[in-house]
Amino acid sequence: MTNSHSESAPAWLGPLRVPRRTARSLDRALETLSGALAGRDLLLALLIGSVPLALSYALGWPGHQALCAILMLGPFLALVRRDEVVRACGFVAAVFGAHSLLAIALAALDPAGVAPLMPGGNAYWEKNLHWIRTGVDVEYDLAEWVPAQIQLALAIGLFAYVSAGVVPFYEGFYEVDLMNFYNGRLLAASDSAVISLALGWHLWSLARAVGYAMLVYELTSVSLGRILGRSLSPPADRRRRWALAAAFLLMDVAFKIVLMGPVQVLLNRNLAGSP
Repeated sequence: MTNSHSESAPAWLGPLRVPRRTARSLDRALETLSGALAGRDLLLALLIGSVPLALSYALGWPGHQALCAILMLGPFLALVRRDEVVRACGFVAAVFGAHSLLAIALAALDPAGVAPLMPGGNAYWEKNLHWIRTGVDVEYDLAEWVPAQIQLALAIGLFAYVSAGVVPFYEGFYEVDLMNFYNGRLLAASDSAVISLALGWHLWSLARAVGYAMLVYELTSVSLGRILGRSLSPPADRRRRWALAAAFLLMDVAFKIVLMGPVQVLLNRNLAGSP
């Protein structure tokens, strides 16, 4: 009889182990998918980022955020398995970029129609409009914001490991759509579209997004490696990615401290009808 330990990969989550047969099947599936992806990363990313949202808007059905996150899973894991960090992060960036462009356009042109598809969007817009007009927002108080971001980073790391990135991607679409709805409304309420688009997606938010993308990649790589029973990346590469993730998350704090005031002033001056 085959020893049960020989038929299991290393411990994945506590005592939980993935059977070798399952791990080998997953490995072969991801290898096949990786071959099918060759040269098609960008096109697939653009489709995943835009088609679910377009269908949700056309049909009036929610759920595009979850669908986008699920559709990203296979291609993302295939790239993580090959340790292609640049392609994997580029794929993620292209998905979210395509999604954001369409979401901002819809929010600018039809805020009432798209609001049900972006839960919390209206409230987020009103809160940020108040900040733009007054410079006051409790959320931007560092004493409140830093502990919340530390907790969020820990949660993203945990869920990246246990869900292979799906939960953080879903949460990412939710958070990004708050910004997208706000940016669409801001675009429609501003004199200069260039200033609105350049400053509406705050630089500190972009730095945080990059940091979280690196964090999700790294924890997914560690998790998938444990499932497959082998290391997917050299330790030196892992250390560099951890350092990059930390650097971008620290840049998020630094940019917020330095740029929040000037950005608020410029956005306020750019509001339609402002003196």
